[in-house]
Amino acid sequence: MTMEEGRTIPPVMLITRPEPQGLALARRMGLKGWAPVMCPLTTLIALRALPEIEGVRGVIFTSANGVRCASLPIAARDLPAWCVGPATAEAAKDAGFRVITGPATAHGLAKKIIAEGPFGMYLHLRGRHGTNHLRQELTNAGFGLREALVYDMPAVEQVTPEARDALLSGEIRAATFYSPRAAHLFADMIASTPDLGVGLHRASAAAISPETAQNLGDLGFAEVICATTPDSDGMDAAIARLQTAPRRL
Repeated sequence: MTMEEGRTIPPVMLITRPEPQGLALARRMGLKGWAPVMCPLTTLIALRALPEIEGVRGVIFTSANGVRCASLPIAARDLPAWCVGPATAEAAKDAGFRVITGPATAHGLAKKIIAEGPFGMYLHLRGRHGTNHLRQELTNAGFGLREALVYDMPAVEQVTPEARDALLSGEIRAATFYSPRAAHLFADMIASTPDLGVGLHRASAAAISPETAQNLGDLGFAEVICATTPDSDGMDAAIARLQTAPRRL
């Protein structure tokens, strides 16, 4: 917190997550004493895919967005839903699935399915952008994997006016990045408009994974704090550390 004319001014945090997760994060950060500024770098679009479930032994969700955008027959709710991490599992429970909660990474979830799941064909309901680690793990173990693209996350064409003003003024004291792609898009934005990075040397960043942190490495942040686990709990802990992170003036 800083003082100006007898008032306490909360530090400004840049929220790069899209809706609805971004708004929920902004509300929580506001309660923790930050002044959140929305700067979504992507937008969520449901693709209305209608995947075939015949012969499928289970469905796989690697994000809560996959759950929100999935269009499945009622019978699919009887299939076990293998979910990456507790946040995705909670969304699947709310949607009526029989949930099996896995580790917070696709690699860990694949290992769990191979060790504990029935052998056969699985249906992965996923976004257009992402890695194929899950497919590699399962197919190498002899499992079948059918993929359905149920949502897209295209990059936004320009940042919000509030985010642009905060970046140009150098007011940002923290920024949060929940995926390597978000960090990459932010780095591209700064590269194309260098004036937006004028105050980043006074800000710290929280990154959900080492790859995410690596994509932020050349932007001049005072510090990049990497979450110890690639999930909401890990990011909450990293964000809590931002409040005591050193600042370069």
